[in-house]
Amino acid sequence: GHRATSGIPSVVEVEEGPIVTLDEAMKRHIERALAHTGGKIEGKGGVADLLDINPHTLRARMRKLNVDWNKYRA
Repeated sequence: GHRATSGIPSVVEVEEGPIVTLDEAMKRHIERALAHTGGKIEGKGGVADLLDINPHTLRARMRKLNVDWNKYRA
């Protein structure tokens, strides 16, 4: 996209591809975070910490979204 001359990325960063539901976007985002943390949910540097969400809430949401976090565990 366009970048302002000041070096600040423009507010409009358009992602390619179709618009997915918020649930699907959340699922993908959680999966990216899981891949990043090696399946670590709680504690410093875990997914809950990265996403700034309560681990209990995160687990419930992952169940609802059918995220299989075991496949990200080392």
